[in-house]
Amino acid sequence: METEVTTLRPIGYRMTEIVNKDGKTALEEAEQYLADRLVFTEANYPLPLALFAALTHIWEDCFEVVPYICITSATKGTGKTQAMELLSFLCFRPVMATGITPAGLFRTVDANHPTLCLDEVEKELSKPHSTFRDILNNGYKAGIPVIRAAPGSGTVTYDVYCPKIYTMIGDPYDTLRDRSIIVTMTRGVSINNEKRFVAQSVGNEIGARLHASVWQRRVTIETTYLNYRDKLNFLVNLRDREVWEPLFAICEVLAPGRIEELKETAVTVSTMKTREARKFTELKDEELKAVESQYAERLLLDMALVMNNTKHVATSVLIETLRNLSQSPWRAYRGIGITEERAGQNLLARMVAPFGVFPKTIRVKLDGQPHSTTKGYVTADVVRAVKELTQRTEKYFRSTEGAGQVPLSVRFKRSANS
Repeated sequence: METEVTTLRPIGYRMTEIVNKDGKTALEEAEQYLADRLVFTEANYPLPLALFAALTHIWEDCFEVVPYICITSATKGTGKTQAMELLSFLCFRPVMATGITPAGLFRTVDANHPTLCLDEVEKELSKPHSTFRDILNNGYKAGIPVIRAAPGSGTVTYDVYCPKIYTMIGDPYDTLRDRSIIVTMTRGVSINNEKRFVAQSVGNEIGARLHASVWQRRVTIETTYLNYRDKLNFLVNLRDREVWEPLFAICEVLAPGRIEELKETAVTVSTMKTREARKFTELKDEELKAVESQYAERLLLDMALVMNNTKHVATSVLIETLRNLSQSPWRAYRGIGITEERAGQNLLARMVAPFGVFPKTIRVKLDGQPHSTTKGYVTADVVRAVKELTQRTEKYFRSTEGAGQVPLSVRFKRSANS
């Protein structure tokens, strides 16, 4: 297999202003950069991620342990790879390892001491003898190398200690979970969706300011770290204390007023590890449910759109109208779309039932014919369901305190009012 190593950002830096024109510090800029572009399950993730990015600029000078960032979710399509890339744009010497051989990976880490980025590691970690396991098990603490047999005879020692970001579906195994700060992603729409090269340019500029900020204070940060023993006793697990200490040392120097906020985050994120680990092979049903939920929400919103200014609509007419919408997914959903046949009508009913919308007997009148009854949907039921969905998602959006998460129903409401 060919070795492919991509350096995502130049190594050189210039000492730049630590506070930007809006009065934000580099740490606050990094935090906002991530919050505006990603959708997390917890609104407080951006702070530890920004602190981790700061750590990558001084880790060799200050720390004997570095935490890993595990970006995970139960399903595909939640932005895990994008999150890793965006975070890497803020980091020092990021390297994205793609299709790399074991020897190439060891040599790259040993020679470059990068911020190592590994994407979709779940399958690799499931192997009995995984190169990733060796690097991840040994590489969180200084002085624990990986030793391999040299060609011919003898051995080769590789220093694999460096910051690492990895993505996966499901949860890592216990040993790796202890070394990681777990960040869980969810599907949604972020505030900022610019192209990758634009995000990279913005991230690199913030990363340069972050570098200047921590590099000038690295001696103070190191001293704070060395004196940080037994200050994190509110974390039950000793390994959690160990991996969070570098972030707290940086926070105490760069943003001392946010220590209590970081404590709350550390407790929540660390305690989440006590849940039963979920293997990616066990999450197929979660993926199917997530996809169906997305399409069900879209169906409800499309129904509200086409039923506007009506009292009720017969199921057959509703399906025909939905299929004829511009850019309609209902012509191809599940291969054949939602059809007017009984199977299609049943599918539609199953999809909107979780929202409390059910087909009812309604009275209709065809041209030149007396009134008759048929199955259909009442507009008031659909409107009520959309309002409830919007209220739930807007409540969730407010709970993120502007962390960049814009649910689909909120976007629908905004576009409808514009």
